[in-house]
Amino acid sequence: MYSFTLYPNSEFDFDLLDRFSREHGVESFVHFDEGYLVDFSSDSLDRLEEVRDQLSFLPMTEMECA
Repeated sequence: MYSFTLYPNSEFDFDLLDRFSREHGVESFVHFDEGYLVDFSSDSLDRLEEVRDQLSFLPMTEMECA
C-alpha cells in the first residue's frame, strides 16, 4: 500500500474529493490536526503518482510504502 498526505489550502474543494478519488482509483481520508489533512492511499503506485501530479500545486508529504 502506498500513501501520502496532502495539506489543502483554503480554496481546496472538499465536495469533489470523493469523486476525484473514485475516478483515480485511490482511497482518501480527511482528518484534522491543526488544520485539515487529506491522506491518499492505493495499492497502485501509478494511480497514486497521477494524483500527486494533479495536486502538485499543493504541499504534501513524500510517498510512503507500508
